Amino acid sequence: MASQTWTEIAVARGDLTEALRSAQFGLEQALRIQSRAQESRAHQQLAQLYQSQGDLVHALQHLWRHVEVQAEIERLSLPERLTKLAHYDLSSKPPEELLLELSNQQWPLDSAAELAQASSELCAKARQILSLDRVSFWWADQTPGIFRLQPEPSDLSQPRGSISAPAQAGYLQLLTQRREPLVLTDLRLHPCLNELKDLADVTGTCSQIEIPLFVQQQLRGLLWLSQREQQRNWSRQDRLQASHLGKVFERVLLSADLALAQQTQASMEQEKADALGRLVAGVAHEVNTPIGVAVTAASSVADNAQRLVEMLASERISRSELQQLSQRLKTGSDLVERNLERAAGLIGNFKKVTVDQASEAVTEFRLADYLGSVMSVLSPALRKASVEVVLDVPREIELCMASGLLTQLITNLVMNSISHAFPERRGGKIMISARLDGPEVLLDVADDGVGAPAAVRARMFEPFFTTKRGQGGSGLGLYIVQTIVQRLGGSIELPEVERGLCVRLRLPIDDGKQDGGSKAGA
Repeated sequence: MASQTWTEIAVARGDLTEALRSAQFGLEQALRIQSRAQESRAHQQLAQLYQSQGDLVHALQHLWRHVEVQAEIERLSLPERLTKLAHYDLSSKPPEELLLELSNQQWPLDSAAELAQASSELCAKARQILSLDRVSFWWADQTPGIFRLQPEPSDLSQPRGSISAPAQAGYLQLLTQRREPLVLTDLRLHPCLNELKDLADVTGTCSQIEIPLFVQQQLRGLLWLSQREQQRNWSRQDRLQASHLGKVFERVLLSADLALAQQTQASMEQEKADALGRLVAGVAHEVNTPIGVAVTAASSVADNAQRLVEMLASERISRSELQQLSQRLKTGSDLVERNLERAAGLIGNFKKVTVDQASEAVTEFRLADYLGSVMSVLSPALRKASVEVVLDVPREIELCMASGLLTQLITNLVMNSISHAFPERRGGKIMISARLDGPEVLLDVADDGVGAPAAVRARMFEPFFTTKRGQGGSGLGLYIVQTIVQRLGGSIELPEVERGLCVRLRLPIDDGKQDGGSKAGA
């Protein structure tokens, strides 16, 4: 008890070092004499001292231990514990306990709706912890750089505001450069008041703490803690608690990003499986024709062979009949051979493309020949859509890279053109051209279809963005293309063309040295 009194005296003098030493000594004495009450008090003092120094890790550790010891003390007396429980009020918890509980709370974050619900609960808890009039959470949920106000349940009837460039460009730049909360006792002194004055959340606000929320070094959200009735002189404890609330929001946003990444990865795998299934169906239909012709021709050859046996067994045989029969046998065998060769070629190309697509082994191959194999596999889908593919690829271009990834690139781009560039199967042309540019190859996939407006082009590589929602579009085709290009160490762009859409891939000629992959002959 004496050490606790001395700790309080040291705090009053402003000697935090002596206060910490005294509180630690008091904790050691409490543990030695096994006094649970003094141990609880010592942990609480240490939590407050560490919090005042900004050491939230140790503060939360001692606060948690204080809560545990208090729980043990209450368990010692069942009647007393039941009496306390009967009159226990959750709202009377100190801010430190509420903040600790909030830090340990988990939310389901598998959708934007669940994230909105989690943010609403966080805002309510933040108002309670800091005794605020309003908490506003702005989140770039749909378009990067456009922060929309997330409404709480009571605000659903109100229109959502937004913060974005160029209207609030200076404000966003200020927060990005500061990377720390902006604390304002008098909001009229806000450095960017002119940019924010038209927002509904600013009107009537006297004091405010504005916290930028970063996820993976990118500004993803804003947290405003507002006092409306009168100006508030934010204390050091207020600032520390506000900063910790910002970290909780950042953790929730990061968890939402991770959940979205897992969903995207699963959707990408499903998209690849679906694409392979469509290829299998198309090739099976394509192979069915030559196989059917070969079977019919083989049956005719068998009949003619049996006729030949019968003729040779007879006593008389004419030269003309023998010549006619031999001609029919030759024609039939040629027909069987040509159609089996055609089927074997289709199956060979399909096997090569699909095996490569399932592998990321680095191989050396001639680009023109490889693209020809891919187009052969895609020929059923191209004929069905009445789309012609023209290859303009010099035969001297040879690449060393994961050919399976290149297959996915070309397949996704061609199928994307079939789906979006030529509506109602009106047909058209896709031009695939390539040229060398130093240590890189420029690969253009251009169509003469309907093209895409600027708004669509700006979002074309975003995951789950599609102009055919509900019509079979997953919104992952071009996102997968961008992801693969980045894995190959290349870049992707959309150059301007007079008609249709052109996607330009810039890929390294020799990716084997970078990845250290094993090379295999193509």
